[in-house]
Amino acid sequence: MNEGREIVSIVWYSHRPDWHELVYANGDFQRVPGTLEDAAALAEALQMELGTDESGSVQWYRKG
Repeated sequence: MNEGREIVSIVWYSHRPDWHELVYANGDFQRVPGTLEDAAALAEALQMELGTDESGSVQWYRKG
């Protein structure tokens, strides 16, 4: 994870269950290894809100 950069979203994809994406405030993103549980734990630590879509992905958003 890139320290000091604000994460605004975390996305986990069911077709790629071994990594998730961190989306930063400037629009950049980074793929990091980890499971759905890892992504959920990070989202909880960052106090993000959960959202889903029809594609089977799970996404958390920064509150506010």
